[in-house]
Amino acid sequence: MGFSPDFEAYICYLVLIIVASISARKNISKVQVSSYGIWRIGRTWMLLLIYVSISVVLFWLLDRTNAVHDTSIVAAFLVGIAYDQVLNNQVTGITVADNVSAFLKPIQAWAEQTSEQVQVQLRKKDARLREKLFMRVEKDDDKFKALKSLVYKTSNDWDDLDHELGKIRASPPIELDQRMQSPPDTEDIKDIFRYVEIRVLYDELRASNTTTYDYLLKKKKIIRRRTYYWRRFGWKLVVGLVVLMIGAVWFLGGPLYQDELQTVRNSYYRWRLQKPNGTVVDQRRALAYFAPRLDDAETREAALEDLHRVLASPRITPLSVDRILHLVRKKGDIFPPDSSGEVMVAFFLDTFEIENPELRRRLHDSLRFLAKRYGHEVPPAIRDGLPDANASLLDVEKYERQWRAFWEKNPPRLSPNEPPGTPGTSGV
Repeated sequence: MGFSPDFEAYICYLVLIIVASISARKNISKVQVSSYGIWRIGRTWMLLLIYVSISVVLFWLLDRTNAVHDTSIVAAFLVGIAYDQVLNNQVTGITVADNVSAFLKPIQAWAEQTSEQVQVQLRKKDARLREKLFMRVEKDDDKFKALKSLVYKTSNDWDDLDHELGKIRASPPIELDQRMQSPPDTEDIKDIFRYVEIRVLYDELRASNTTTYDYLLKKKKIIRRRTYYWRRFGWKLVVGLVVLMIGAVWFLGGPLYQDELQTVRNSYYRWRLQKPNGTVVDQRRALAYFAPRLDDAETREAALEDLHRVLASPRITPLSVDRILHLVRKKGDIFPPDSSGEVMVAFFLDTFEIENPELRRRLHDSLRFLAKRYGHEVPPAIRDGLPDANASLLDVEKYERQWRAFWEKNPPRLSPNEPPGTPGTSGV
């Protein structure tokens, strides 16, 4: 997604979660037999979480396999809105590796199983709600008349409706025969046939007014306003409360967990620097994150420690090593005069302990550069004595001590009249 605007990763993940949530909600409502009251079922929220999690995990895996980058806002939007098509390689520009698809297949199967469980639970819940409504209307003449009048006004075929109602009294259904074997008091139920008539009327109303039947029932006061609004908009209330709670935790708890959040950010940007298939943009952003931390005396030591950990990664590329060392050399020119380049030199010397011959060679070149930078001449024994890749750790340690002795004898400080960035006069 080279054409995509470049944003911080957390912004892309936020966009991904929002878009994936909207897409998952539509998919859930479309698959289920009925969307009425579906968000009052706990498994529905679990299903939503599974769908969103699949999108997030897919985006994360695509970044790890270098198919997309987690700073690509366009990729985040596409994965969020059409993760299934992305998994099946139906989106141009995003190629999903076979191992990524295989990893997510069990999660998809779990989502399908959860969807079936939601449908079963929804049918049971709908049956219970229907039963409560039927019993309430059965005992109330006004509600029964209102329901009958409403259905006749909105029905698409009066003749079929009259025919169905007529068959009830001519040939009572089995469930009506069962109810008549132990009939309730006539004071409670005015007409024993009314229950089945209500069922026919209700089914006709739902068939004729698929999306508005509940509103019509509320308008005719057949169901309570409270029931209507909760069943229709209750899920939005739940989402609003969850968002409000998360926002409160973020704003109120953020200062309390500032150190923990900073640790997470440090870990993320360390990973971006040591990622083998990271792009130039990724690394520039990570270096731009550490640069001001090197400028600040309070965070400099921690930033150097983070960069040391990055250089110690066995996955780091030589190009990343060069960029990190360049950043430290560049920042060394503006370190406070009282420490001058001592902090920078100490960082290079401490990094010698890392078992990476290519890194040591670059450290050696940097130290020679700095010696020239500060006007010192490096003895031939140090200049030409870098241990090769087959050298033992003891040989490396001896060589490191030689460099330390050199810098103790020749402190990395500029002369009072020498501005930062002025090369020294002595050769290497």
